[in-house]
Amino acid sequence: MKNLRRAILLPLTGAILLTACAGSAAEPEAATTPGLPCLEDPAAQCRGMDFEGLDLTAWNLAGRDLAYSDLDGAILTGVDLSTTNLFGASLRGANLRGANLNGSELYAADVRDADLAGVDLTGANLTETNFYGADLTEADLDGTLLLRTSFGDANLNRASVENAVVTRIDLRGADTSESAWTNSVTRKEYAHAEELEALGAIVCGFAECSKEVTTTNTGEKVAIDPEMFRFAMIAQMRTALAYLADPPGLSRHVATSMLGASGVYEFDMRVQGWEDPDVTLPEGLQDIAALYALNNVSIAQRFNTEDPTRNTILQPTEGPRDTILWRATETVPEVRAAVVYAATLSSVAALARSANDGFKERVTTYDIESGQWQPTPPGFAPALQPGWGQLRTFGETSRQCRAGAPEIGADDVQEVIEIAENLTRDQKNSARFWDDERIRTTTPIGHWHDIAAQLVRTKMKAGEIVPRDAIRLMTEVHMAMADAMIMVWYEKYTYRTARPITVIRETDEYWNSYLGNPPFPAYPSGHAAVSAAASEVLARGLGEFEFTDDRFRGNSGAVETLNSAPRTYPNVRVAAEEAALSRVWGGIHFLADSEGGRRIGLCTADVHTER
Repeated sequence: MKNLRRAILLPLTGAILLTACAGSAAEPEAATTPGLPCLEDPAAQCRGMDFEGLDLTAWNLAGRDLAYSDLDGAILTGVDLSTTNLFGASLRGANLRGANLNGSELYAADVRDADLAGVDLTGANLTETNFYGADLTEADLDGTLLLRTSFGDANLNRASVENAVVTRIDLRGADTSESAWTNSVTRKEYAHAEELEALGAIVCGFAECSKEVTTTNTGEKVAIDPEMFRFAMIAQMRTALAYLADPPGLSRHVATSMLGASGVYEFDMRVQGWEDPDVTLPEGLQDIAALYALNNVSIAQRFNTEDPTRNTILQPTEGPRDTILWRATETVPEVRAAVVYAATLSSVAALARSANDGFKERVTTYDIESGQWQPTPPGFAPALQPGWGQLRTFGETSRQCRAGAPEIGADDVQEVIEIAENLTRDQKNSARFWDDERIRTTTPIGHWHDIAAQLVRTKMKAGEIVPRDAIRLMTEVHMAMADAMIMVWYEKYTYRTARPITVIRETDEYWNSYLGNPPFPAYPSGHAAVSAAASEVLARGLGEFEFTDDRFRGNSGAVETLNSAPRTYPNVRVAAEEAALSRVWGGIHFLADSEGGRRIGLCTADVHTER
């Protein structure tokens, strides 16, 4: 990353911007060409095309595949987009007034500041779609799927949102006057039902659902296969995301859960807790207990049952989660007892640590002072977790991981302005791809969790890593990221550095960043820190090899792959460097922010790989 300043200015120097530090986008070859020729062939796949600023009013786009296309500022007035696939597309500032989007796929699309007045969105999938600041006056959203959809500062005046399915939508600052929400339902059970399904898949791996185990005296091996491991990781992240949305909170939750899982391997399950010391347990039983402990700690944190003296969450009468385990192991009570015994001990230890890490005592208020970070447009959200840097780190020496005082001057400000004026298409793609505040995983913690689980699964399938080592590696990854978050937040609220948009608007009131600004100080970059931490632990634990980031797979909570535009990297370290740069390309960080974050992340990786 030492050459990042030279590389990042490529549009100004004529060099190729991504020569040394960015991954390649696995998109159709035509993705670098304008999209109009593609539209001329009704049967052509037009995903990933560039339609930015074009007048498309003469085209019939109904049913076309425009996933991941750039439609920023395009004119789509009155266009028929019914059943069109706009998955992950960018329509920022587009004019869609009067367009027909009936039944269209807008999953994770960016429709910020677009004109959607009077648009027909009946039955559309609007999961994680970003309508920030959009005009939806009199729009028809009847029967839509609104899961984690953002309507911040949007105009929903007189909009119809009847018979919709609504879960965790953001209406902060939105105008909902005279809008109708008749018969719309809130799916509060959605995430929890998926957790139960995931746990059912886990216990099926060692009970009669997938493999007959009638006695523990046979010494039979029970194993976690790579797909089950990946599914367990997805399920545990989903549990956290069901109630957490901020990066620091998510990092603590997952690191604590992984600590509970890896702690199982510290207990001898055949010696303690048994009436018959001669019982032979199946090989691999600790792996099953580790996944059960992972689920225990995750759910305990979600439902705020972190008191380590209360183990009722581990009893079969407490809910369907444990009922699944009990039913699946009716014929193998020794297995059940061993799993619960080890999981209980490890879960209680992890939760005891969490109960005394300073979380409850942290500062939650922030005093705004002139010349320092201030809430940023358009939402002007208050400071997020100003006291997080006070928490106890997972590694004793992680508190020595500091970024140092920022050195940001007029040249750094001008650098951000010039980058914004010369953004390439691939830089935009990268900025959106790593913009984890908006799409797919929520926070860089979830993104790197998906990458780690994907790479571990690959190594497990190749027989190069066993579940015990996989779980321990995932634990190291998350403790390194959690400590990076604590120290990044310590530095953020020590130096309170303003975002580029605040500084630049002092002389150019209309300047805007390509990405939205998160509600906390700029220096150092959290994305850069956790990316460096996770990638370094993974590189040391698994080696360096090419991979394609199929992050979209993990977001839905399902094992099947979603339609996506993945990016390919020669190794995880290169991916981390691009993740850090993507925030500069997005206009929300100075390069110094990313460099400072990287120093912290590499340091916490050292702490947790040298333990």
